[in-house]
Amino acid sequence: MWPKALVSSRSHATLAVGLLVAAMGCSGLDTPTGATSDHILPASDAAGAPTANSWKSTHDSLMAIAAQARDRIHQERDQRKAEYAAARQAWNAYRRDIAEAKKHKRDFAIEVLRCEPQEYAGDAEVIGPEGGTLHVGKHELKIPKGALDHEVVITGEAPVSELVEVELEPHGLTFARPARLKLNYDTCVVPMDLNLFIVYLNDTGKVLDVRPSTDKKGLQEVVGDLDHFSRYAVAW
Repeated sequence: MWPKALVSSRSHATLAVGLLVAAMGCSGLDTPTGATSDHILPASDAAGAPTANSWKSTHDSLMAIAAQARDRIHQERDQRKAEYAAARQAWNAYRRDIAEAKKHKRDFAIEVLRCEPQEYAGDAEVIGPEGGTLHVGKHELKIPKGALDHEVVITGEAPVSELVEVELEPHGLTFARPARLKLNYDTCVVPMDLNLFIVYLNDTGKVLDVRPSTDKKGLQEVVGDLDHFSRYAVAW
């Protein structure tokens, strides 16, 4: 059986399904009985091998979905301008608190690194067996050659937040070779000279796991290997 191309999205899921159905109707792609709407199987010839046209149609469908994801991300950024302004006000208050704590030599503890808020950022790309790179604001995800055995629409989003965080989708996607995530923290307050690392967060922001990481202090970046997609942030 040929590998299924996994497509994941959130707010544009319904539109994506419609696009896939239309694409399969126009190109002759057949959806096998029992297959879910977020999987795509290329049509096969009499010998069971996928045809060149079917693979091209599948790729074109994925590219269209990625383009729709990028459009949604651009709209999301425009809609989050007010949220960004409010986050910056909270950040300025936090900086004053940190300065006051240092002035009076008070102890303070932080688990997840807090930073100057940045505007909402995101990206979407079709990445397959040859690997590829996704840029989410100042952050970067690299998927090496051979990590995937089929093309996938990869999305990454960095919300307006006082954390250095990105959410990568489709959630649960695993790799034959580790993907590498680079998170930039050049707008952050690092309370002490400690090594930073990448953590895996749940939906409520609780730390579930610590990823093996390298803190490149000169570049103000933390680099770590990922074995699956989820929500990640910088902590100390």
